[in-house]
Amino acid sequence: MSYRAPQLAQLAEDRWLTVGDDPDLVGAYGWLDVLAEAAPSRTRIAAIVKAAAARDRRLDEAMAILSGARPVSSRQNK
Repeated sequence: MSYRAPQLAQLAEDRWLTVGDDPDLVGAYGWLDVLAEAAPSRTRIAAIVKAAAARDRRLDEAMAILSGARPVSSRQNK
């Protein structure tokens, strides 16, 4: 690909977001969405979503540990 690929992909993404698909020519501009998949903005959004999902998983794991049965200490057994 040329050095302009990220710029072209971002232009396709911007066009797709602002104009969308032409209702009279449904599917005629579908290739823009394929090109837009390589847009830097989509890469940044994917990284943000992935990081947020990882944080949520860590919180869920911590809450599962906290809500589990607590071990009995040796002092409580006496």
